[in-house]
Amino acid sequence: MPFPCQQRRLSPYAGLVLSVMSTVLFTPLLAEKAAAVDDAPSPYATTLAEHGITPDAEGLGNYLRQLHPDAAQRRQARELIDELAAEKFADREAAMQQLIALPVPPTEALRLAAENRDPEVRWRAKKILSVEEPQRRVVMHAVFKTIEREEVKGLTEKLLRAVALCEQPHLQLAVQGALRATARPEDTAALREAVQSEDKQVVIAAIGALGSALGKKAGDDMRELLDHDSEEVKLAAARALANQGDRSCLPPLVKLLDSNSLDVRVGAVQTLRQATEKRHDYLAYEDPAARNEAVARWAAWVEDEGRTAKLNFPLKNVRFELGRTLITVYAQN
Repeated sequence: MPFPCQQRRLSPYAGLVLSVMSTVLFTPLLAEKAAAVDDAPSPYATTLAEHGITPDAEGLGNYLRQLHPDAAQRRQARELIDELAAEKFADREAAMQQLIALPVPPTEALRLAAENRDPEVRWRAKKILSVEEPQRRVVMHAVFKTIEREEVKGLTEKLLRAVALCEQPHLQLAVQGALRATARPEDTAALREAVQSEDKQVVIAAIGALGSALGKKAGDDMRELLDHDSEEVKLAAARALANQGDRSCLPPLVKLLDSNSLDVRVGAVQTLRQATEKRHDYLAYEDPAARNEAVARWAAWVEDEGRTAKLNFPLKNVRFELGRTLITVYAQN
């Protein structure tokens, strides 16, 4: 006879009944929750809505155009700074909020205002500067990601002008993705002009967009850029070739495994691994002596099997992560 505290074991039939009841009760709830998540606006859409930017070519184009204020807009911004010393509190507050909302506030003028003799003007100018830069980065990132996700066309030239404003790596990656998505064959002339820029980041962004717009027809452009002075540009050109299954990318990528830049070495080996599914025990962060044997193995493979081996393309556009830490990068892993 079982002790009172012991529980009776359920019969197989009772377990089956409970399983069916759980399925009937909880499946609709889970489906409803999943549908609600799918219908929820993306954080990028929410950011755009908060700043009055419509997620279409017109709204996104207007924002990108405002990143480069004309003379009238610069004059208006200076007038708003003067209003920070207005007699009425409401006028001072309104001027402050308008300055915060500008896509590109007059940073230098605000820094001068932050040294004004009026303590309230100093406080407001410093507040605007502290809020403006992080907020501007968030909005720019949302604009770029929306263009990429929605494949909004016709914004190539405006995005090329925006590249110079992208100093942080995440913004550089985002504007590159936006350019790849928006580029069309009719943008070829503008993109070919951009790859001749003295700004390395403009060249790199234009390379990806040119490859996206022309596909294999951009091969000659990319092969010319393999002789560029910048290793980062060489890497971008080699990736563009790999993205089209062009095996002329392989020898330059192997050479970049000996780069003095860790970022370049990581980018080169990740591109090789994506394209070939080979590893050859190369570790980008080891010292040159330890890397030499692995580089030799890569070079031998390219000269032998690499001539006919199947290449995997297109490549995944992911950020190259450094080190041994295992992480997930959003939905990319």
